Amino acid sequence: MEYCYMFLSKELGAPRDSIVKMVKKHPQLLHYSIDDGLLPRINFLRSIGMCNSDILKVLTSLTQVLSLSLEDNLKPKYMYLINELNNEVHSLTKYPMYLSLSLDQRIRPRHRFLVSLKKAPKGPFPLGSLVPTDECFCQRWAGTSLDNYLAFRQSLGVILKGFPGNLKARLWSEIQIITFYKPMADILTVIRGEFQKQVAVIQLILP
Repeated sequence: MEYCYMFLSKELGAPRDSIVKMVKKHPQLLHYSIDDGLLPRINFLRSIGMCNSDILKVLTSLTQVLSLSLEDNLKPKYMYLINELNNEVHSLTKYPMYLSLSLDQRIRPRHRFLVSLKKAPKGPFPLGSLVPTDECFCQRWAGTSLDNYLAFRQSLGVILKGFPGNLKARLWSEIQIITFYKPMADILTVIRGEFQKQVAVIQLILP
């Protein structure tokens, strides 16, 4: 405990009560390596524009950030936050939970579903829509049935299953899901058509 306290106190200026909260929320913190675990993640948060006080807010609220993979988790979610959701990094201090959500099962499907319904704002995407249960999301944000959303999410998951992360991101960025609401069968037809185009392009560029 003292070793962890000394590091976080020196590195972030964290007061003892904040460190105690972190340990209570995530006891595994005491067993993490500083050089291979804590410091690389803190430095990543700094590299995307967070100051020490912002990092401390995020870690106090969601200490498990220190256990998440940089390459497979934190970096892809940050890139999606900036490039697709049009949010700025400071939004993470208000919604640190974003970093704990699944990119493929929660963040991306909900974002794309609202885009397909023309219910996503032109500005920053509301991170609050990612927090509630699927039922609440459909009622409050999508205004459609849970069955429609689950079918949409499942179809997109099947399409991208098995693709490596970088190729998956490319497919997601290029697939243009319809810009107005249609019956679910039409949505799936459009998705399948776009996917087939992408496969044809990939086959041309691969050796």
